[in-house]
Amino acid sequence: MIVDELVKTALIGTARGTAMPEATGPLAEAITSVNTTAATPEAKLLSAVAIAARYESCGRSPAAVEALPPSAPPDALPACSRRVGELLDRILAMTNTPAKQQLLDEWLTAAATAKQRVPHALLPSLLDYAASYRPLRDKIVAAGDARAGWLMAMNPRWQVAVGESEDFAAIWGTGSKEQRISALRRLRAVDPARAIDLIKGTWKEDGADERAAFVETLAVGLTAADELFLESTLDDKSKQVRAATTELLSRLPTSAFVQRMAERGAAILTFAKGSKTGNIDVNLPAAFDPAWQRDGVNEKAVQGTGMKQWWAQQILSAVPPTHWSSLWKEEPSACVIGLSKDFAGVVTAAWTDAAKRNPDAAWIRALVLHPVAKRSPQFDLLNALAPTDRQMIVAEYFSTAQPSIELTSQLLQQSQFSFDVANAKAIAGQIDRHAASVNNNYDYRLAWILESIALRFPPALYPELSSRWTAANQPAWETNRKALDACLQTLQLRHDIQAEFAS
Repeated sequence: MIVDELVKTALIGTARGTAMPEATGPLAEAITSVNTTAATPEAKLLSAVAIAARYESCGRSPAAVEALPPSAPPDALPACSRRVGELLDRILAMTNTPAKQQLLDEWLTAAATAKQRVPHALLPSLLDYAASYRPLRDKIVAAGDARAGWLMAMNPRWQVAVGESEDFAAIWGTGSKEQRISALRRLRAVDPARAIDLIKGTWKEDGADERAAFVETLAVGLTAADELFLESTLDDKSKQVRAATTELLSRLPTSAFVQRMAERGAAILTFAKGSKTGNIDVNLPAAFDPAWQRDGVNEKAVQGTGMKQWWAQQILSAVPPTHWSSLWKEEPSACVIGLSKDFAGVVTAAWTDAAKRNPDAAWIRALVLHPVAKRSPQFDLLNALAPTDRQMIVAEYFSTAQPSIELTSQLLQQSQFSFDVANAKAIAGQIDRHAASVNNNYDYRLAWILESIALRFPPALYPELSSRWTAANQPAWETNRKALDACLQTLQLRHDIQAEFAS
């Protein structure tokens, strides 16, 4: 078309003496009528473009009107209040951070409890978020009601949020390592056996780091049905693959791997009730058994640990702690307290690792409340427990240990759960005492603690804490005012979400 030719002429430049494209028929007459001999080349070019563009648009056939989409079906749920919608809008405007994820999760959970839906105006922003953040997509789709499904059908990007079936075979065949790992995790949630079949299909072609990463994905939905495949991967030449395998097999209490480790551990731990040195004696292995290597026991010790102690620790960490309390018919607390002082730290470290793999409330209580060998409590053990169990252990810890602010900070750092009202008040009391004891310098620990509790204290405590901490006439609160204000603002937002949905 002549317009395209005129654009090329403009790009080359009229100063280069480039000849103007020649038009024919009525278009040529129209261009000639406005281009006098006195006009500059630039003026002639601009006039020609203006006339040619209009000429071509006049000759263009009108576009066919597509059929209108079907009307949106009616929603089943009533919309939330305007105020609750404003709170959601405020959350969606935040930078994508873990805080935003938790606040949005709380809003969606409260909406589901109240049986209310998202305002229509906020659905596009919410569906954009669902497309990029999978963990909340089901809650978002549910909160969006019928209108969300109607909108997703018209936008391919939003359709990712529906959770439609995926072509896992195609992803496995052509995807990157990260894409294959992600696909495996999703497939394990719906078809665990097929995920193993995919791994088997390319096992010989994949590199050691890929094989190890693929084995690690089997942690999703791990069951005894996976043992046969995992046992076979113990023969892999890669230490990395064997390490990934033993980590999973140690989480299957009835596996042959755990039974082998328990037999080896029986030679290390000896129960003798009434012994002067403790009820449980530790007998370190005299030599390294080459057969241990297949089961992931490394001969070379990590720095700072004796070689024989390292062997014992690796073996004992693969045995569920409940094995020992059942074998000796003793309570877990008696087992921990009954350790002989010699190598108690090694055994406790092993039992701690074992309790992470096979959580048991009684054993975790014993390990948290009775740390030995000057070890700090391993609060991360609490993360695997049911909410009631971990809150009970935290309450008992505060009532018996009288922890310092350092240990309170460690509890907040290692735990990944929210606290009930009683435990939150105990932590708040620790914060009060710490704030009263420090000078007017900026306190990094206090600032971090305030940031942590903002998302983990019950929102119902906001009025009490706001009144108490804003009225406190202490230098620590003034020098840490920014951290305090941010904490209270987050608590207030969470409090308002609960209050508005309940009204």
